[in-house]
This record gives sequence, structure tokens and C-alpha cells, in this order.
Amino acid sequence: MTIALDRPRKTKSAQIREKLGYPIIDTDVHTQEFPPAFLDYLEQVAGTAITQRFQEHLPGASRSKWFKQSWDERRTYRTARPPFWTRPTNDALNLATVSLPKLLHERLQEAGTDFAVVYPNLADGSTHWE
Repeated sequence: MTIALDRPRKTKSAQIREKLGYPIIDTDVHTQEFPPAFLDYLEQVAGTAITQRFQEHLPGASRSKWFKQSWDERRTYRTARPPFWTRPTNDALNLATVSLPKLLHERLQEAGTDFAVVYPNLADGSTHWE
């Protein structure tokens, strides 16, 4: 059984992929984890203190921090500017695709991709901790 909805026509990406004689590998695919589930898991494996510290650095928390800081504060604390492209869609299926690994796997060919290296967005944020 497939999760993805049937799509009546092929995307431009899939059409281009059909004409190529080699596989397409995307080495920078990011997921958008569901924060409540991720935080529950983090608390189970790392404890409450780490989970609370992690929440202080979630994209929403740092987003407001960066915009409230002066240039000197940003430089001093090395506050990373939050990305504007994290949820650039009004299509619920596309947002679900980056949140649900099985759906992402099913839709790779629709995107013209044969193989993808996938990274988690929330966990990647931990590299910006102060």
C-alpha cells in the first residue's frame, strides 16, 4: 500500500530524470521532524535537562533571539540567523512529505531523485548551541 496520493501527471523533475542515462543522487535532503515526538524521544534518551536546553535553541526560540540582538551581540554570541526557507509551502502533501520518512521515500522518483541522503533539521540545530 502506498501513502502518497496518485498524481495524474509527471512533474518536470521526473520528466527530466527519464531522459537521463544515469541516477540522480541528492545529498542534502532535510526532514522536518514533528517537535513534540522528537522532544519526547530526546527526553527518554538524554534526560530532562538536555531537553530543556535543546528547547531554548529550537528554531523558533533562536529566531526571536537573532532579530532582537544588535550586530555586536550577534557577533559576540555567534547567533546564527534563522533560515527563511524551512517551510516554504502551502501544499500540505509537500509538508507531510518532509515530515514522514516513508512518504518521502515514496515520492523521491516524483522529484526526479533515485537516491537521497537525508538529514534531520532539529538535530542539526544542536551544532549552534552556545
